[in-house]
Amino acid sequence: MGQDHQIRLHVIGNLIRHGSLRIDQLRSFILDEADEMLNRGLRDQLEEIYRKLPLSDEWCSTGGGTRQGTQCVIVSATLPKEQLEVVRRFTRNPVHILVPR
Repeated sequence: MGQDHQIRLHVIGNLIRHGSLRIDQLRSFILDEADEMLNRGLRDQLEEIYRKLPLSDEWCSTGGGTRQGTQCVIVSATLPKEQLEVVRRFTRNPVHILVPR
């Protein structure tokens, strides 16, 4: 992705198939419409990507020492209890922001 800050939007399948994004350099993973993605059967793909995200205690080969982990942001207008359990795996010390209608 180069040295500059960039924003990339991809369909999950394209990320996996093309390998165009270096997951080891990812700083933010934003999952928008999480409920819709889970409803469409993308749970396995989401978990595969999450497993590849760098954790805060992983060694950073390019900068030396440890690196900051990837921030995971999960956005959804509705999130049923079953799906909430799935997305909790993607977070540590989550902050919930509820916006009233």
